[in-house]
Amino acid sequence: MPFSSTNGKQWTKRLLNRIIKGFSCKDPTVNKSVNVCDIGAGSGTYIELLSETNHLAKWHGLEVWEPYVEKYDLRNRYDVLTVEDARKWAAGNTQQFDVAIAGDVIEHMTKEESLELYKHLITNSQVVVMSIPIVHYPQDEYEGNPYERHVKDDWSHQEVLDSFNDIVLYFVEGEIGVYVCAINPDIKQYIRKCHDPKIAVYGIFKNEIQFIDRLMQSIHDADQIVLCDTGSTDGTHEKVIQYLRPVDKCAKITVSPWRFDSARNVAMSLIDKDIDLCVSIDADEYLL
Repeated sequence: MPFSSTNGKQWTKRLLNRIIKGFSCKDPTVNKSVNVCDIGAGSGTYIELLSETNHLAKWHGLEVWEPYVEKYDLRNRYDVLTVEDARKWAAGNTQQFDVAIAGDVIEHMTKEESLELYKHLITNSQVVVMSIPIVHYPQDEYEGNPYERHVKDDWSHQEVLDSFNDIVLYFVEGEIGVYVCAINPDIKQYIRKCHDPKIAVYGIFKNEIQFIDRLMQSIHDADQIVLCDTGSTDGTHEKVIQYLRPVDKCAKITVSPWRFDSARNVAMSLIDKDIDLCVSIDADEYLL
C-alpha cells in the first residue's frame, strides 16, 4: 500500500536525521545537498518522516505506479521524481547517492530481483536503508495497483541477515525489520556513531571561576554542554566561553524569586532536542 507500517519508523527517523545532518556538515566550505533516493515513494512517507532535515537534502523519488504521482502530489514534494519500476531503473541508473531508502519495497519482488536491486543500491550509495516485513505477510493488489502485491511474503529476520551483505545495524519492531547497510569502513563506523546515544551535560554557575578548568576538562567529551550563568561578576562567564564549541551553549539568565530547580530547568530547556541523555552538574563538581 502507499502507506506503510509505523513500526521501526521512529528508530529510522532518529538515525537517518543524524546521518543526513552529519553528511551535510562534512565540508562546511562546500554548499552541497545530501542526495537521498526514496525507492517506492508511495504517499511520500519518508520525505515526511525526515522533514527535519529536508532543507539539507535533495530528494529523488522513484515510484512505479503513476496514479500515485498526482494523488499524493509527488512531483511537488520531491526535487526529482522518476516514474519507473525500480528493477528497470537500477539497470540503467548511474547516479550516486548519499542515502538510498528502500522502504517496504523488497517484498514486492522475487528474492533474486531484490538481491539485484540491493547490489545496485549498495554499490552506488554510501548508506542503504531497507524496511522489510519479516513475518508471513501476504498482500494483494490495492486500489487497482498490481505492484502492491507481495511477491515474496515470507521474509524472516534471519533470512535477511543471511541474504544481504554489509548490514551494519538493524532494528526489529513487531512485524518490521529495518536494516542499515554500507560498504565503506569509515561510513560503517560513522553509522554506528550516529546510533550511539548523544549525551549532554548541563548546569548552572555563579562566581565559581576557581572550578571552571576542572569542570570543563572533565566534561569535554559530551556531545553538548549547556551552562547558565545566574549572575557572575568574577569572570566565570568569560572563562566558560573559552572552552565552548559551536554546538555548546552558555546563557545568562535571571530567576526571580530564586529557585535552584527553576534555574536548572532553564538550562535543561536549552539542550538540543536530539540529545538522548542529560547529565546535571554543578560548577564545583566534575565527572570521572
